[in-house]
Amino acid sequence: MASVLQCLVSATALVVISSCSPQDSSTESDYSAASDAATEAPMAGPTENPAAKQERERAAFKTAIESILNQDRAAGGAATSRQTAIEMSRIDLSQAPSDFQTLFVLHRQAWEESAALDDAWNRLTTDENFEKVLTGGILCGLIGCEENPIKTQVDAETRVKEARLAASQQIKETWHSVELSAASYGAAIPPK
Repeated sequence: MASVLQCLVSATALVVISSCSPQDSSTESDYSAASDAATEAPMAGPTENPAAKQERERAAFKTAIESILNQDRAAGGAATSRQTAIEMSRIDLSQAPSDFQTLFVLHRQAWEESAALDDAWNRLTTDENFEKVLTGGILCGLIGCEENPIKTQVDAETRVKEARLAASQQIKETWHSVELSAASYGAAIPPK
């Protein structure tokens, strides 16, 4: 007896054969031949070649990366490192490949570290802070303090200056990694 499933055939769509009859032996052999053809034919619906799918994904990644790089370039034109870090945190990375996202986040974190150090430098070198340190240094000279505020200030400035140089180097290194990753996806690096 022919089953309903044997009546459903076609490489591109399922067709119910209306003449399903268990008494008709020629129809049953037709069902069998049609069933065999359906099993050999590709499944219904669009199937994508794996190489074509990979190429399509690569093109989408390239486009996403180029968009991110252009936004990064615009963020780099901000007046301060703090503003640059803020603008970079607004860039949507969700369409980029995960390895690129990781490298870009490290680059953004380098900018955030630089911004924190710039803020520390600005606090250390304000006129108000200079006056406090100078006054404290004069008083310590008169009364004999164990720690001289002027020496402490100079030491702090030296440490922050060195850290700022290291942060600047980290920005360059992480950017280089971002560029290499972008290039591996065929993305164009925008000019400076």
